[in-house]
Amino acid sequence: MKKITTFLFGIFCMLSVANAQDITVFDFDGTTPAFGSWSDTFTSVANPLPDAVNSSANVGLYTHNNIWSNMSAPATIDPTVYTSFEMMAYAPNGGTVTVATFDGSWNTLDWFATTVTTPATGWVKLSYTLTKTTAISNIGVYLDFGADATTPPATAYYD
Repeated sequence: MKKITTFLFGIFCMLSVANAQDITVFDFDGTTPAFGSWSDTFTSVANPLPDAVNSSANVGLYTHNNIWSNMSAPATIDPTVYTSFEMMAYAPNGGTVTVATFDGSWNTLDWFATTVTTPATGWVKLSYTLTKTTAISNIGVYLDFGADATTPPATAYYD
């Protein structure tokens, strides 16, 4: 009986831990995610400002080139297992950082936006609790969505 109780307790503990996981969406020290856009760009570059919040060697440089543009990447995330996400942002000139999650039909599931102060003095850690249980198939990243970005283009670094 003790073995069965211990086994069931172990299974319960593993399930509890699995339901409390965070997921890393961006990791530019490994394989750069395959982001796409009709006008914005997202490239892997050396971290311009390593600090206590983000000491990664490489980060993603996002350049916002058009008013309603964003970057999106395919993702396979089960929000019943991964209940939140964390990312880091550095926007030297400030701006509004937005992340959205979408299902396989591009319906919006979750939307998270926060303003990075001007002038940004370093990396900011952003975290968001996922509110939907539908599988996530795509992640969208935005900077100053809806704002004219032509003079000069708005840039931010993500990791």
